[in-house]
Amino acid sequence: MDASRLHNGINQTLQQQLNLSLILRLLWKEGLCSRATLSKLSGLQRPTISNIIQDCIQCGLVVEQGLIDGEKGRRSIGIAINGDRYRVIAVKVSRRVCSVMLMGLSGECYEKEEFAITHQENAAITIANLRTHIAQLIARNPQCQVLAVGMTAPGPFKRENEEIIFVTNLVGWEGVHLMRELKKLGNIPVFIGNDANAAASACLWKSGNQPSTADLVYVIAGYGVGSGIISHGRLLTGSLGIAGEIGHTSICYDGPKCECGNRGCLECYCSALVLERNLQSRLNAGEPSMLEQVSGRLTWEAIRAAIQGGDEMATQEFVRVCRYLAVGIVNLINQCNPSKVVVGDLLTQLAPELLLETVRTHVRSSVRPSIWENLTIELDMVEEDLILLGAGLLAVEQVLEHPAAFIPDMPR
Repeated sequence: MDASRLHNGINQTLQQQLNLSLILRLLWKEGLCSRATLSKLSGLQRPTISNIIQDCIQCGLVVEQGLIDGEKGRRSIGIAINGDRYRVIAVKVSRRVCSVMLMGLSGECYEKEEFAITHQENAAITIANLRTHIAQLIARNPQCQVLAVGMTAPGPFKRENEEIIFVTNLVGWEGVHLMRELKKLGNIPVFIGNDANAAASACLWKSGNQPSTADLVYVIAGYGVGSGIISHGRLLTGSLGIAGEIGHTSICYDGPKCECGNRGCLECYCSALVLERNLQSRLNAGEPSMLEQVSGRLTWEAIRAAIQGGDEMATQEFVRVCRYLAVGIVNLINQCNPSKVVVGDLLTQLAPELLLETVRTHVRSSVRPSIWENLTIELDMVEEDLILLGAGLLAVEQVLEHPAAFIPDMPR
């Protein structure tokens, strides 16, 4: 075979793979579609669409689902991603809990479980437990094929070598090479990302890529503080994949020293752990509070009950943390100019209305009127865990981008 024919063959194969990925992504975004709709949205000819769909049906990646309304009143056979045969596993590692979910390619949750992470536990123990839970989850679901694992972790995550740079308040995770450890799962590919980035991507996906979420910031306000930034419909990651680490921006140049080495980091003033520590300090000083009745370490249930019950000390400390959170959000707004800010995680679950009111009041008084008029601030109050969903979507995106690499029966 001469060089020109070989080159043409390579180009044709590449174009076929690109066309396949395009159609799968359209089905993923649009849901149930007809072949005519796919042709219109993709710009590909109907015969090309038919060939792609037929290959996908044969390997079980898509299914036909009855008749749907089409153009000019005609009824057409609906095509959808098959969530029954192929699935992914989503993993969320936080500072206290690890969550594992079996997820369909369209975001369906089929099974979910959690296990605790103790403060003294090092990364090796948690990862060993995680491998066990994933293996058991796969064994309980022999009817489907798990194509990939998507995992999120807190703190700056260096995309270049899948390494956690550091995680505050989590012992033994700094410098952990997650990919190397998780390769022990076997032949299942693993994809890793930052938790706030995953949540931001999930927000964008759930909205159907609506213009209102094209410029969005998702702020995690939990045991740590971080953000995922969507700009012009794309996730902003930076050169190393660590963009959006708002928790380690300094709001006081001579403030307390953070575990990251900087001084006056936002996370030193604003997190669930800071709230817990400040409350315990005031209790130790003998200040009156409903929380005096708690024996041992303060629980989030007790803190929530105290705030919602009008306890003065608990409310004061919660509002203080929320004001610092608002300072960080103002900085993000001035840097990124989002049209929407979504705040999620543990702090929003303690007293959602009070947090939202405190943040909105401070932001409104701190930004230009023209910015405020074009800004929405809301809480993540959806039932599903957007970080965990985003972890699964991280794996799904890779499958849809290169389906032949994951599915043996897929024509190459």
